[in-house]
Amino acid sequence: MRIAGLGRVNKFISKQIGKNNKNEFENYISSNDVKLHLHSKKEFIDISLVTFVNSNNITDLLLCIISFLDSIGEPKVWTLYLDDNLTAQQISLIKQFGFVQYFKWNHFVSQDKSDDYSQKWQLRKFIAFSSHWIHGTTIFTDSDIIYYPKFYDYLPAFKTKNWYLPEPPECCNYDSSLGEDFRFEKLMYSVNAGFVIVNSELNWELGFDYLNQAKKLKSESYFLDQTALNLIFSKDFEAMILDPRIFHASANDHFSLKPLDIRDFAIRHYVGLVRHKMWQLGWRKYFK
Repeated sequence: MRIAGLGRVNKFISKQIGKNNKNEFENYISSNDVKLHLHSKKEFIDISLVTFVNSNNITDLLLCIISFLDSIGEPKVWTLYLDDNLTAQQISLIKQFGFVQYFKWNHFVSQDKSDDYSQKWQLRKFIAFSSHWIHGTTIFTDSDIIYYPKFYDYLPAFKTKNWYLPEPPECCNYDSSLGEDFRFEKLMYSVNAGFVIVNSELNWELGFDYLNQAKKLKSESYFLDQTALNLIFSKDFEAMILDPRIFHASANDHFSLKPLDIRDFAIRHYVGLVRHKMWQLGWRKYFK
């Protein structure tokens, strides 16, 4: 028998657990001489990662990086494009990772283009990523992604083609006008902009064509960058889709108190409705 309101109670409890765990982590790293960079499998992984980040999600980013180190190894380089100024403490923490480098979001962007795309964070993210030089396998990853050991098994395949994380089938998170204006043929799953793997340069100009039109029409779409990526990948006929059962982006458990079994996943993108679940399992296991 289902109890009315139980889902809301479960969500409230799991959010409190996640909030408490995140607060404990923030207190731990701010009050201890923590050596974050030591918690690694010590295996070098010939992959680069790129993240667009601001000062409000640095804590999530640190857990993201530590989960990669713990589950997979040390990447070649992890480039951060900063949307705002970090505090001295935040800079000190990310500098512990010798493979991390950081730049302002428009560091490699011309002044004209920087001015044109500075209005919204989605535009700043897209132009920062488009200016990034691809040299070998590169993962564009959001900070609210956790990596799990199963990811390691897929490393050889990741070096062959471009790959994208699919949106769950219940979602349609892109600008619906795209089909009419750009002859867009919807992919079996739409692209989740939080995680894409690139081996050959993306056709960023396709995305800019859409963004320029969206700007002219003063589009209020929240999913500007994600829509642009959907257009790009719809024309990349060699690109592959990641298995959504293993590369997880669904939020269908947001009313559940029990966390999903992470042994089933290579990654999970903890999108808005389940952001708290990113912290539900805690963080202390990474510091044993």
